[in-house]
Parts: sequence; C-alpha cells; structure tokens
Amino acid sequence: MAFDLPYGTYDSTFDEKGRVIIPAPLRDRYRGPLVVTQGSQLCVWVMTPEIWQKFQDKLERADTKVDPEEYELLQYLHILPARVVEIDKNSGRIPVAPAIRTYAGLNNKKCLIMSAEKRLEIWDSQYYYDYLNEKRDTLRAATNKIGTRFFKFGADEGEPV
Repeated sequence: MAFDLPYGTYDSTFDEKGRVIIPAPLRDRYRGPLVVTQGSQLCVWVMTPEIWQKFQDKLERADTKVDPEEYELLQYLHILPARVVEIDKNSGRIPVAPAIRTYAGLNNKKCLIMSAEKRLEIWDSQYYYDYLNEKRDTLRAATNKIGTRFFKFGADEGEPV
C-alpha cells in the first residue's frame, strides 16, 4: 500500500545561477506555475497559484486586523518580492531571485527543501539546524505539553506510559 506524506525534508543545492533542484518526489505535487516569495522565517516559500491566492487574500483582509505599519511590512515581506516560476522539466530546478536568496541567507550552495502541507520551504541548511538548536527549550516544552515524549507504541498502541 502506498503511503504519501504531505511532509518531508530533502537535501538540495543551488547552482551558480541561483537555481535549486526540487526533489523528484515533490515535483508531481508542484506542477505548472509556482509562486516563490520570502517566508516568515528566514526561508523561501514556494506555493501553487491556488495556495498563493488564498494566502494573498488573507493578507489583504489583514489590513483590518493590524495597524498600517504592520500591514505594510507584511506586504514588503511576502507580496512585493513574489515571483512566478516553473520547474524546469529537464533539470527539475526553479530559479530563486537574488533578493529572495539574500533574505533567506541562501549564500551557501547547500539547502534543505521541506514540504509543508501547503507549500515548500527552502532553508539554508546550517541556519535551519542553528535555528532548531536555539529553539530547543521551546521545542522541549511544546513536546511535553502535548505528551508525545511519553507515548510508547506496542501492544497498547498510543496509550501514554
């Protein structure tokens, strides 16, 4: 039985022209035009047009929920840098604009491509691991709150120990 996770992390690299290889297992999910923009963290977001439109609509409605300066910053962060790209059919690569790569600290060739449920995220490998290490206490607290640390699987699967 095939089991398809909407998540996953893959090692990838940028070439000298600023193009990154999208891993083969993700290409079927991300066909046609894609929107590339800056993420909320120091990363790149890649979305299908449908997800982008929902995201953009949500940001546009945010002007009633945030003050003008916050709204402007959200526009600068996500909307204004956005570009439309397509995965090259031969190489499996997409171009990422220099300004977006600079924002995300993608000056190194090595990167991680993560498949979140509704988008791809591209992170500088070292920055991602440093970020998680910096947030270790927060992660541990969250894990303890939801109790995943204390589950044992076996005869009584899913029952807390």
